[in-house]
Amino acid sequence: VREYMLKNNIKFDAIFTYIDYCVLMTSYLTTELNCPGLPFDLLNRIKDKYEFRMLTQELNISCPKFFCIKSFERETYVNLIFNNKLDEIKFSNGESIYFPLIVKDTMGCGKGN
Repeated sequence: VREYMLKNNIKFDAIFTYIDYCVLMTSYLTTELNCPGLPFDLLNRIKDKYEFRMLTQELNISCPKFFCIKSFERETYVNLIFNNKLDEIKFSNGESIYFPLIVKDTMGCGKGN
């Protein structure tokens, strides 16, 4: 983008998106090109559901109980859940999880990929 701007002797006044999928890229570009917009580091943390929940905890803002399953831990958690060993899984505040619960992808809208 910088190369294009230099080659064509232009400067962008603003960069925007109209769909959710491009929010991070738009924020990155606005940050890098000093255009108005949300800082990339902040938006990246807010867009990640787990990071956002961690931020709300740090700021003492009420939020649902949560925990994070890394992809390499998925099988372990599935086995614990289906073998009714929920007490071995802890929310971020240290409490055991319980049903009902919602499982969501950390990025995006939570639809299965």
